[in-house]
Amino acid sequence: MRRLGFTEYLDEVPPGIRRNYERIESGEIAARTEPYAGFWQAVSDLIDRRLLGLLLADTGEHFDYAAALRGINDDANRGLMFRASKEMLDRQRPAARVIFGVALITVLVCLWLRWKTEIGETGGFSRKGAKAQRGTRSNSWRLGVLAGKKEKTGGRKRRFLIPNSQFLTPTLMLVPAVLSIAVWSYYPLIRGAVMAFQEYKIVGATEWTGLDNFILVATDAGFWAAWGRTLEYVGLLLLLGFLTPILLALMLAEIPRGKIFFRTLYFLPHLTSALVIALLWKLMYDPTENGMLNQLLGFFGLARQTWLQDPALAMVCCILPGVWAGAGMASLIYVAALQALPPDYYEAAAIDGAGILSRFRHITYPQLLPLMVINFVGAFIAAFQGMGSIFLLTFGGPGDATNVLSLAIWKEAYNNLRFSTATTMAWFLGVALISFTYLQIRILRKVEFRRAHTN
Repeated sequence: MRRLGFTEYLDEVPPGIRRNYERIESGEIAARTEPYAGFWQAVSDLIDRRLLGLLLADTGEHFDYAAALRGINDDANRGLMFRASKEMLDRQRPAARVIFGVALITVLVCLWLRWKTEIGETGGFSRKGAKAQRGTRSNSWRLGVLAGKKEKTGGRKRRFLIPNSQFLTPTLMLVPAVLSIAVWSYYPLIRGAVMAFQEYKIVGATEWTGLDNFILVATDAGFWAAWGRTLEYVGLLLLLGFLTPILLALMLAEIPRGKIFFRTLYFLPHLTSALVIALLWKLMYDPTENGMLNQLLGFFGLARQTWLQDPALAMVCCILPGVWAGAGMASLIYVAALQALPPDYYEAAAIDGAGILSRFRHITYPQLLPLMVINFVGAFIAAFQGMGSIFLLTFGGPGDATNVLSLAIWKEAYNNLRFSTATTMAWFLGVALISFTYLQIRILRKVEFRRAHTN
């Protein structure tokens, strides 16, 4: 301040601080500024989320800040602030190559077996199947001689396959959609597969690293902890978000009066923006006495809750807004399916003296099962990929209580700017989803579908 000419403010500086500067200037105290080292942004995020966020919360009175600091220090040394050492990577590379080779061989064998099964089912390995295929080939292709003449090649007649218009026209109409999917889906997928084996940099040269990114991700305890939280999130979301529309549809179908009113009432939240819904519920989750939910608890004489600041409640609090907003739309699909059920079944069951539970078990549930299985596959995939409410409400906090894998991938890519590591984490998630979805589709193939008839 003296150097810049602000001497009038020196009297407001505490005497202790002035004496320290005088001792630094005289050389009594050796002071130097530490240079910027490592990737501090990621560690700063951990300090804010795992330490300060929990320590300053209403529930932070008994928070073990020493253990939190040790955990942050371990994560920083394990490769968060500085990239893992070359010695550690050299030790892990042989095992990584073996695992990658086994996984690659397994995938190729599964694809070959699947291809063999498909060919066998279509009769590709039998003469009868080949004859049948040749017999039906004329449905999509017609044989002709170019310009009505026979072209001789070595004494043989040469025929040309001319595509039928019934085959060519739909193919040409599908080309724009195929190109769109290829550009916006498959090209990023292939590009991401390449980035997983690179040290990708926005500015500067990109280097090939082999399996190093897979080693870093597989040996990161935080990555597997995020997997555990993701499974918890998916389980709670399916329990609340998948069953709630079914129960709501049963009630909307059985209510004697006001069916249109209640269906409209439950459908209206679906028309509201997800951002508005999240911010609305965030106001309701206000941890003070002014919050709407806390006012309701106080009305019934219950203790005030901190909601989003409580690690035990934060996950459920992030799920409830989406369930509340989406239950109405999903329930209407089930209501339409319930109305398509023949009323004769219920009348016969009522004559036989069947109760509500018996009618649901033997009539409603078997009829709704195909629709439930289809919706479950979509809800399962969306649950693993969804993070919108967590992003807006907690951003992974308090601590790491809601830091699910999809959010961790987003932070690794756009907060830490480590796109290669984020892509590798996404591949772990993608492979798991492909496996789960394949198993669910195998189950779906065994489900019997029927056409609904409505009056």
